[in-house]
Amino acid sequence: MFLARKPVPEGCDTLKRQDCCKHTDGRSEFKGDFCIPTRMGSSFPDVEGPMGFPINCAPETWVLDENFPERLDVADSCGKTNFEQNFRNYYDNDSERAH
Repeated sequence: MFLARKPVPEGCDTLKRQDCCKHTDGRSEFKGDFCIPTRMGSSFPDVEGPMGFPINCAPETWVLDENFPERLDVADSCGKTNFEQNFRNYYDNDSERAH
């Protein structure tokens, strides 16, 4: 059974890692994106969240931005979600381009 994720108007980056999988981003540029946590002990590189703290939760399209592949290196999943499929597709397509 899946529970509906609640939108967080201030954005995924305001959440703690442990609350990330319960929400979607509510900001206009990421509206409806699943919030994606980092792996335990990691944070998204080269960015700071509100109040200057490391970001441990971010919107899906931001994490999957192909201009910043290092974000995927620290991203975790929330179980079987669209993110997991997109994550696999990203790497499958990336390896196809390398051949």
